[in-house]
Amino acid sequence: MRRHPGWVTELVGKKEVETDQKVAAVDRKAAEENQRLDQKVDGVDTRLKTTEGTLTETTATAKGARERADGAYTKADETNSRLTRLWANRNNRKEAETYQILFGFDKWDVGDNGQTHAVDAGQGDARESQAHGRPPGLCRPGGEL
Repeated sequence: MRRHPGWVTELVGKKEVETDQKVAAVDRKAAEENQRLDQKVDGVDTRLKTTEGTLTETTATAKGARERADGAYTKADETNSRLTRLWANRNNRKEAETYQILFGFDKWDVGDNGQTHAVDAGQGDARESQAHGRPPGLCRPGGEL
């Protein structure tokens, strides 16, 4: 085996130390970069989980809003059909009772018999209104509103 002069061994030793230092520096930078990337990934992961939670919450809120909107639409549709029916029947009147009150010739006052019929009819309307839960006077003949 051949021996190298001392300066060659010394030069190669220095080069090995420099190379080891450079490799160590690259390893440190790679480790730092990996750590920085891990922190970024953790931050993104946290934000993603928060976003998923918010999305779940928003989905539940949207479902609730849809159910309420569907209920409101159903009520509006029912109200529309009821109003359409009432509007179509607005001029249909049912005669409840007819009273004939006779006035004397050329007289404006009602006799005792006529007053009795008028009072009885008025009390009947009042009883009918109360039976339907309305104040007297708000009831059409036949009990319709």
